[in-house]
Amino acid sequence: MTWQMKALIGATGGLALVLLKLIEVQFFVDDFGSKKALAAYLTYSAYVFLGIIVAVFFTDESLEDSKKRRSAFFAGLLAPSILLAVIRQPSAGPEAEFFKSDPAPIPKLSTLFIGEAYAQTPRVPAGGGAGTIQVIEFKKTDVEPGFVDGLKAAIGRAEPSKNYVYVLGEAGTKEKAVEVAAGVNKVLASQSRPAGTTAYVMRPEGSNEWYVTVGKFDAPFAAVGYREAAQSAAITTLTAPATPSNDKATARLMLEGRVVKGATLFGNM
Repeated sequence: MTWQMKALIGATGGLALVLLKLIEVQFFVDDFGSKKALAAYLTYSAYVFLGIIVAVFFTDESLEDSKKRRSAFFAGLLAPSILLAVIRQPSAGPEAEFFKSDPAPIPKLSTLFIGEAYAQTPRVPAGGGAGTIQVIEFKKTDVEPGFVDGLKAAIGRAEPSKNYVYVLGEAGTKEKAVEVAAGVNKVLASQSRPAGTTAYVMRPEGSNEWYVTVGKFDAPFAAVGYREAAQSAAITTLTAPATPSNDKATARLMLEGRVVKGATLFGNM
């Protein structure tokens, strides 16, 4: 058997593994042209090349041709498989299904009643200290997986995506968003809460919409933690006696937020 034939059979074995990996990631149907997908394609090409090298140099020449073909195929299949088994780290667990599906609509803050208490842009305690509400403007590339993320995912060392955030509502102006964020921090200030459980105002680059969030972009489990802390504070506020109507309206909003991927805040831009 020539080395070219062994290389072809080894490539077939490597391709078989690649097909299994592509099935695992659903062929990047929803993310076909991203940097993450491109990195994965290049990595999978390297698997095929590795299968060729191993098949050419490690196929036992003392075997008869039929066994040589099987040996070359399994060399191409197993070489990248063994490499993946060595470098793969334990999975951190799949993302919850509701993260993968389209989120429910984010509430519009124009429908939230804001009384005279928030008539002017306020200064309130934020994150335990005095200061203004932090306004964050971000680019789409800041919340999309990049080339390195694709490489790590393709070799089984993917890290949790830190592009999830708990969004309370959407406003058409910065002033409105800051007013609501101030009310949220007022409700949060009365409760013990994890570090970072603070209201922020976020704006996607090129957008005219402003979003009030609790917490910044983080891994899915962290965003869920911010949601739970915010909802716990909201329930306490709603059940407390003599709670001002503005605080009740804010608390209800804190119960109705959505954990979303940052890229979804860009809509069809």
